[in-house]
Amino acid sequence: MKLIYILGAADGKVEEFKPALSGAFIPPDSRMVCMGETNEAGDRLFVRYIVMYWEGNEAYYLPANKSKTEAIIELSKRTPLR
Repeated sequence: MKLIYILGAADGKVEEFKPALSGAFIPPDSRMVCMGETNEAGDRLFVRYIVMYWEGNEAYYLPANKSKTEAIIELSKRTPLR
């Protein structure tokens, strides 16, 4: 299963995920994704992503602090409509 992250620190990241049960194709409800940054203490910083939509073997995640409406608006501003 592919986990695809949209917007936020992990925008565009694709992660392979193997469910614990080989026949289960339900993605995790949420994931903690490393931002690639550290704080003053040297600890890695993470962003929580929640599953927005999934079909077949692909699941799409948004940052937990964004609503679907905010994500659609933000994506429409950066992607020209045809």
